[in-house]
Amino acid sequence: MKNNHTLPLIKHHQANDALVLDQNKVITATQLINLAQQLAKKLPTQKKAINLCQNRLAFLVTFCAVLIRNQTNILPPNRLPNALNRLFSETKEIYYITDDKTLELELPCFFIALKDLILAPNSAFNIPQIKAEHLACILYTSGSTGTPQPQAKTWQNLVDNAQAMAQHLEQPKPLNLVATVPPQHMFGLETSILLPLQQGYCIHNSQPFFPDDIKTALDACPEPKALISTPIHIQHCLDTDLNLKKLTFVLSATAPLALNTALTTEQQWQTPLFEIYGCSEVGAIAHRRLTQSEYWTLSPEISINDQIEPCLLTSSKLAITIKMPDRVRLTDLGQLVLLGRTASLVNIGGKRSSIEELNDYLQQVEGVMDGTYYLPLDNTRLSAFVVCKTKTKQQIIQALKGQIDPLFLPRSLYFIESLPRNEVGKITQKAMQALFLSHSK
Repeated sequence: MKNNHTLPLIKHHQANDALVLDQNKVITATQLINLAQQLAKKLPTQKKAINLCQNRLAFLVTFCAVLIRNQTNILPPNRLPNALNRLFSETKEIYYITDDKTLELELPCFFIALKDLILAPNSAFNIPQIKAEHLACILYTSGSTGTPQPQAKTWQNLVDNAQAMAQHLEQPKPLNLVATVPPQHMFGLETSILLPLQQGYCIHNSQPFFPDDIKTALDACPEPKALISTPIHIQHCLDTDLNLKKLTFVLSATAPLALNTALTTEQQWQTPLFEIYGCSEVGAIAHRRLTQSEYWTLSPEISINDQIEPCLLTSSKLAITIKMPDRVRLTDLGQLVLLGRTASLVNIGGKRSSIEELNDYLQQVEGVMDGTYYLPLDNTRLSAFVVCKTKTKQQIIQALKGQIDPLFLPRSLYFIESLPRNEVGKITQKAMQALFLSHSK
C-alpha cells in the first residue's frame, strides 16, 4: 500500500515571520515559498539536482524548489569539477544547479539568479506539503576516514533531524542564526536550512569565513542571535580578540573543542558554548557544554552498545544500526565519553594513543597556530605538520617530550603555511596522504 503521508515544507512560522536575513532585506516565510515555487516551475525534468549554490539564500530556495518539484537534492562532499564529474559520470537522470557562472561540469546545468525571480506582492501563505517518504537529499560523509560515502535522507528523516537539533539546543524562538558552515554539510544543513524551515528560526544569508566578516554578520542580526560554527573558526575569532557580545549562545560541531578554547570563549564573549556530536549517517547524536561537563548527553532515540568494537549505534527513529567511526564508552548514567576515531588509533611498541590525543598536545605547544599528526598507510612512523613562526623543530620536539611517551614523538616534523582543511575545518584522508607525499619525497 502506497504511503501518502505528507509533512509541511515550513513549520512554526507565520506568513510574515522573517526566515532569511539578506543584507538589508528580510525574506519572510511567504516570500521564500513564493521564490521556491517560481523556481520549481523552471527546473529541468531530471530526477536529481546537485545543489552547488554558494549563496545561502540561493541554496535554500533551490533546496525547497527541488522538493516542490518532487526531485532529490544531491549535496556533494566538495565542489571540485573533476571529483564531481567522476562521482556522477554513470548517472543520467541528474543535473546541477549553481549560482556561479564560472563553474563548468560535464553535466546539464541550470543557473539560478535570484534577481530574475520576482516576488509576488500579495502571494498567499500556502505551505507546500512534501511526501514523508520522498527522497529529499543525498549527502556524503566528510572523507576524514576514507572515501566519502552517500547517505540518503527522506523528508521524514530531515524533519526528525531538525526536531532533534532543536531539542539539543532547548532555546526560545524566534532566534537569528549566523552560520560559518556550508549547507551542503550535515551540520550546516541541520542548523542553517532545516532549523529555519522546520523550527521557526531565522538564518543570515552569509557564510562568513574571516573573523571580521563573522562579526559583521552578527552585528546585522537583531537580538536574540547565535553563532553556528566550528572549532577552527572559533579559535580564529579568539586569536584576533574579536568582541562578540550579546549572543544567546555559540554552537560548535565537526570536532570536539579543547577545554581551554571553551573556557576562553565563554569568558570573552559572555555566552554559553554548546557542542553537538553527530555523523552524516544519523545527524545530531549528543550534546554537551564542556565548561560544565566533559560528558555528552545522548538524544532519547539513540542507544549505543559500547561492549563491542567497533561500537554499535542504533537510532529508533531511523530504525538503523551503524558501526560508529569513534571509540566511545558510556558512563553509569548513560552519558557518552569520546575516546577518538577508530581509524586514528596508534599502537607502537605495545602502547596505544590516538591521533586526536596527540594533536591536542601538539596544538598546545606555545607558538603552534595549527598542527596535526599523520600516520602513513604503511603504519611505520608518525609524522607531524605544524603551522608555526616562532619555534624550531627541536623546540617543538622538546616541548612534546614533557607531555607524551617518546614512542609517539614525530619522526618527521614539517613546517607548512596552512593545513588543507575544508570548509568545516576537517582534513580528509586523501588530503593528508597528498600532503605527506609532497613533503616526504
